[in-house]
Amino acid sequence: MIDTLIDGQSLTALEVYTVKMPNLPSAQRDVSYTAVPGRVHGSLSRKLGWKDVTITIPMTYYDLNNLQVKKRQVGALIQAAQRIAFSNDPDFYLLVKNADVSDVTPDSTEAVATFNITAVVDPFQYQNTPVVTISAATTLVNPGGQTAEPLITLYGSDHCELVINGDVVGVDAVDGSVTIDSRLQTCYKGATNLDNKMTGAFPTLVPGKNTIQFAAGTTKIEIDERWCWTL
Repeated sequence: MIDTLIDGQSLTALEVYTVKMPNLPSAQRDVSYTAVPGRVHGSLSRKLGWKDVTITIPMTYYDLNNLQVKKRQVGALIQAAQRIAFSNDPDFYLLVKNADVSDVTPDSTEAVATFNITAVVDPFQYQNTPVVTISAATTLVNPGGQTAEPLITLYGSDHCELVINGDVVGVDAVDGSVTIDSRLQTCYKGATNLDNKMTGAFPTLVPGKNTIQFAAGTTKIEIDERWCWTL
C-alpha cells in the first residue's frame, strides 16, 4: 500500500489511505515562439522555463462516524502543505504551490468515504539531501538533471566570500554566520534580512562537477545541495 506523506506526516497514520499512486505528469517546457516570415528554419524559439504540474491523489477513509472530524484534520494539513512525498519513493519530494481537498463522498453501503487531494507542484522532484559541512576547497558533483539552488550557511567574520565555479558571492558584516537561500533568493541570519549585505548572484550548482573555494573571512560552510530532477 502506498502512503502519502504531507510535510513528513503519514496520512495512513491518520487512517486516511491512498487508493493508488497518482500519475505524475511529465514537466512541460514554457517556450515562446516568434514567427519570422520567409525564414527557412521556421519560427524563432525562446525557452522561458518550466510549467507547473498538477497532481491528483485519490484517498479513502473507513470510519463514517468521524467523517467530519477527519475531513477538518486532513483539510488543515493539506492547505498548509509545503512538501508531498510517497512511501514508495521516500527520498524524494514535491514542492507544493497550492493544495486542496475535494468534496468528500460517503458511501454508506460500502462504509467508506472517498475524496481527492489536488496539488499544484514544482515541475521538479527534489532529493532529501543531508547537510554537508565543508571546511576546505572541494568539488561537489550534482547528479541531478537540473541546476540546483542550494541552502548555504556561511561561517566567518567581517567580509566573507564564497567562490563557486569561479563566481564570487560576498557578504559584509558577518558576525559568526549567515544563511544564503538560493531557492528563495534571500540572505539572512535568524529573523534579520541581510540582502543588502550580499554581493554577487545567488549560488547555483550545475549538473556535474562544481568547484567550491573560500576567500576573505570564510572559515567553513554547511550546505544542503537540494539536488533535483525534472518530472
